[in-house]
Amino acid sequence: MRIHDAACAIQTELVPGFLCGSRLYRNFSVKEYAMVYTFNTSPREKEVQHIRDELKLFNDAIAGDDNHTPLSIVAYGDDGEIIGGIIGGTYWGWLYIDRLWIHRDHRKTGIGSSLVRQLEDIARQRGCEFAHLDTMDFQAPGFYEKLGYTRKFAFDDLPKGHSRIFMAKKI
Repeated sequence: MRIHDAACAIQTELVPGFLCGSRLYRNFSVKEYAMVYTFNTSPREKEVQHIRDELKLFNDAIAGDDNHTPLSIVAYGDDGEIIGGIIGGTYWGWLYIDRLWIHRDHRKTGIGSSLVRQLEDIARQRGCEFAHLDTMDFQAPGFYEKLGYTRKFAFDDLPKGHSRIFMAKKI
């Protein structure tokens, strides 16, 4: 049994499930394999990376290497302060827009549209044919629709009383 905290290991032997710090420890057996589940509100980077790496190996074996490459563009004002930016990436022939933010004093000036178009241009140069994103109903669905994105589906009441909208377009 591997547990990171030796003091918690002693309690694991005595209690079937307990909290030790921010981790929840549980003993569990399946088909002769002993397992310990840990719950953590601050996952360790090594654990997170291991899970990502293993899932990537699985996905790559079926769908081929996703060639994921992060992208970002940052807009600066005359004073050198950040006034906006876009974060995303390309993978499997798609652009994903993860975040777009424009300072409230600079909205409706064309900066957001410019950032999206620039990111789409880079994605096309990388061989991408499509783009996708998600936005909240109180954020920018109309903005993205003006740029040619169409609504594909939405989760209602995420958060309560609002919707998370998923959009895509051919670039």
